[in-house]
Amino acid sequence: MPFGAPEARMTARPVADVSNAGIAAFREGHYAAAAGYFRTATEMNPTDAAAFNNLGQALRAAEEIGSAAEAFKHAAGLDPAFPDPLVNLGALAAAAGNLDAAVDCYRQAIARRADYPEAHFNLAVALEALGERDAAEDTYRTALRYRSGYIRALVNLAALLAEEGHLTEAADLLDRSQAIDPQNPYVLNGWGNVLRAQGRLPEAEVAYRAAVGAAPDFGEGRWNLSLIQLARGNFKRGWANYRFRPSADRHRFAIPAAPLANDLSGRRIIVGGEQGLGDELFFLRFVPELQARGAEVVYRPDPKIASICSRIDFLDGRIDGAAVPEIPVAELPYLLEMTSCPPSVRLAPDPGRVDKMRAKLAAAGPGPYLGITYRAGLAGTGTLFKHLPPEALGDALHGRAGTFVSLQRMPAPGETERLAAHAGKPVADFSAVNDDLEDMLALVSVLDEVVGVSNTNMHLRAGIGRPARVLVTHPAEYRWMAEGDGSPWFPEFSLYRQSGTGNWQDALTNLKSDLSK
Repeated sequence: MPFGAPEARMTARPVADVSNAGIAAFREGHYAAAAGYFRTATEMNPTDAAAFNNLGQALRAAEEIGSAAEAFKHAAGLDPAFPDPLVNLGALAAAAGNLDAAVDCYRQAIARRADYPEAHFNLAVALEALGERDAAEDTYRTALRYRSGYIRALVNLAALLAEEGHLTEAADLLDRSQAIDPQNPYVLNGWGNVLRAQGRLPEAEVAYRAAVGAAPDFGEGRWNLSLIQLARGNFKRGWANYRFRPSADRHRFAIPAAPLANDLSGRRIIVGGEQGLGDELFFLRFVPELQARGAEVVYRPDPKIASICSRIDFLDGRIDGAAVPEIPVAELPYLLEMTSCPPSVRLAPDPGRVDKMRAKLAAAGPGPYLGITYRAGLAGTGTLFKHLPPEALGDALHGRAGTFVSLQRMPAPGETERLAAHAGKPVADFSAVNDDLEDMLALVSVLDEVVGVSNTNMHLRAGIGRPARVLVTHPAEYRWMAEGDGSPWFPEFSLYRQSGTGNWQDALTNLKSDLSK
């Protein structure tokens, strides 16, 4: 997985003693003072690009992002052969989520200096985040061509290759990295990724523990360790390490240092949604425990599920879309020191929408009705991307009676037709229902079967207490546990697991057999 912020270097090219004083202040962490020195240096020599670049670095460290960007832009304009300000601008754009702009900045930097390994590395990170995995792989390799011992590039390339199933080359890259720095936490974390991809979870846990031992504040290592611990049922330690998940907005919510008290009588707590809609529905199951300890809970949901949440019994009258959350809902299992698996929240579909969906299904064809999904999430290293070929799923469903209903959000051109061709019958396209989760809740409540990968629709199905058949990608999310054909988080569901080699054959054979029963 990519880690940390993209690299950006501070240029220590002296223009005057005052500039050297700024560099010293920066290295000691006195960023405001450093910015003052560098600003003076730029006034002393208004044509010195390095001084403006250093000023930008100090301003960025002092969190004066707009002023930092202006300083970098000015530095880049002063010296058309100087690549560093463009790398720094790219880092600012990437941090703001503007990956296309970041890519453009890195490419401009490379045009100024082709043998700049940091610029190639940063470009690869941005390309990978954009889902351009082949281009990212090539760019990591270019960075390594210019610096063969570049550990960050070695580790990121190894992670990318491991997720693509190229485990032998990934291991070779990590061997190279470990020979350079045996206790590097990123290298140890990389070994954990490879071992996890191989299904060797106990060994992966050892590797992640070693990474955290080498750097206790290494958030990515603790996050990965949490996924192993939770998948293996070590909930207390797993939720403690889950605090370091990358999805948490730590600008708004500090990492909690300790669990909540057992007695919360008289305390009013505002809880807010976090992460994706499916995750929000998943973590809502922990709110009743907060109330059981005596807390008055006010909940601020994602607007897309606000009306659904308003009908949850334990949230009745406690929904406030304007409230400022104190606690993200995904923090609750740690704060409550949960070691059990509470059931999914019970969701009540709107009766009028249920009638509407029954009519739409009747118009699509005869029952029984089987809902289908085959992809969820976004492709990219470290993301929860779940996918199986729609053709393979169609083959497994071939010969089944009734009407097939595609619940797939944003199907690619031709996918529904390929699914239908392999299923041997037309597939009713209900993909647009994903735009309104009230409608989707009503729809999944009247389907006879739901088959597919883990996604928001599965959480909606769990909310009405009806069974589903989940196609679990490898390595499995912690909610589906490390092994077995069921999960304590979703006892109504049956699981069909992709093999460690990426093969779906056994899972789909078992699915076909179970559906025939």
